[in-house]
Amino acid sequence: MLACVVVAVAGRMALGADGVRRDLPSTRLAVPPKPNIILILADDLGYGEVGCYGQARIKTPNIDRLATEGMRFTQCYAGTTVCAPSRAALMTGWHTGHVSLRGNAAVPLKTNELTVAQVLKRAGYATACFGKWGLGLLNTPSTPSKKGFDEWLGYLSQTHAHEYYPTQLWSSSARDQAEDRPVSLSNNLHGAQGDYAQALAFYEQSLRNHQVSRDKHEMASVLFFRLFRGEALLRQGDYAGAQAFFVDNIAPMQELELKNYLSYVMRRLGQALLHQDDYSGARVRFEESLVANLEIGDMKAVAACLAAFAALAQAQKELPRATQLFGASEAVSESIYTEMTPYDHDQYTRNVTALHTQLPAADFDAAWEAGRKLTLEEAVKLAMESVAQPVKNRR
Repeated sequence: MLACVVVAVAGRMALGADGVRRDLPSTRLAVPPKPNIILILADDLGYGEVGCYGQARIKTPNIDRLATEGMRFTQCYAGTTVCAPSRAALMTGWHTGHVSLRGNAAVPLKTNELTVAQVLKRAGYATACFGKWGLGLLNTPSTPSKKGFDEWLGYLSQTHAHEYYPTQLWSSSARDQAEDRPVSLSNNLHGAQGDYAQALAFYEQSLRNHQVSRDKHEMASVLFFRLFRGEALLRQGDYAGAQAFFVDNIAPMQELELKNYLSYVMRRLGQALLHQDDYSGARVRFEESLVANLEIGDMKAVAACLAAFAALAQAQKELPRATQLFGASEAVSESIYTEMTPYDHDQYTRNVTALHTQLPAADFDAAWEAGRKLTLEEAVKLAMESVAQPVKNRR
């Protein structure tokens, strides 16, 4: 689970060995540019589970690129074995014997416990935090806005953060002079799973903080988080809305030459069209996505494309072909030790369960095993050979 993202933009610190801030002496030497800082804290992510620290089986290209362009830490340890005190140690720089949080109880940081965000603000940084806080609830002196963060959106309570689809989050903004206000997620009322809270939080805040930027890397980050909104529309069953959303994102992706993002948009657009019975349109988008992902070498996305073609074949009553393609998709996923996104997993489970009832058991098992034994080239050929029927019942 992604716990939080801490962002500090443009600044410079001067700390003595005793931790006391001091002014830097004057010098004729040029002052180096102040670095931007992005800290991503993920619960239960092991040191050796990403590529930049030696992982060979699970591909983590984006994190690896952050490490290549930034900094790696090879002697960094969590402060404690559980969430709140570990995060408190990280934010304050104190070990658990000194910091006030010793366990996962709802205990706020004390007023005199200075956080890294407060230190960075003194050095001229703009600061933001998105995700899980857990260091001070509402009406305590230790909410993010009172501990150095200009912008904040997420969960105040670590227990609340166990919910991926909560009915509200909390927000603060120095820009808007708003502090600790609730943010309603009405699409999640009555147990609905409309807005995936963490993705939506990062999407909204990335748009807010980078909406005027034209830097390619920053715009790519904005577009990446924005795409989660389209997946939320698919989850809600708003297929026409999802179609319009993904169509609107094609041009920005093409302008920035973001082939991996564009291939994702094409596959999602195809899924939106498939749900509206536009089989021909869905097939075109699936083919564009599959070809692009094969060129990029993104095998996780290739597996997702094979499953998308399987769903298309199933919708057209090509049940043996659909079963083979689902089997092939599973085999590709297993070969690279990867898992599907929540939306893809839901669709996959629903479609394969339906196939079990649509085909005799012996036929299903035979087609499934045949699909798993296909080479990648054979699976791609099987997908590409599917012939989409004319559009029917298009809404």
